[in-house]
Amino acid sequence: MKYWITGGGGFMGPHMADFLIENGHEVLSTYFPASEKNKKINPKAKYVECDVRNKQMVYHLLKEFRPDRIIHLAAQSFPTVSWEDPWYTIETNTLGTINLFEGVKELGIDCKIMNACSSAAYGFVT
Repeated sequence: MKYWITGGGGFMGPHMADFLIENGHEVLSTYFPASEKNKKINPKAKYVECDVRNKQMVYHLLKEFRPDRIIHLAAQSFPTVSWEDPWYTIETNTLGTINLFEGVKELGIDCKIMNACSSAAYGFVT
């Protein structure tokens, strides 16, 4: 099975890639330089730079790789960053997700998508 992990350079991405590769799956793991912190990516994964805010880039990777499953981890999740730059947070978390979902729909790709998220990016709300 072919898996695309968005946000593959983040906290969970490398662990997910390891798990999937160890279980015999093909993995495309994408990262964005501003958030890339972990270089311990499994060398058996295809590791590609991708800004999910860029519709053409997302569509190109979808068309080229045609994943069976997408694990969508690409997001801006830090509360301090969301308050300092709310436009970046909304663009990444909302537009990036729309680009992914609309690309799958428009290209007719039959896959399942797991969208990991947290309200922590937007701060504590009472």
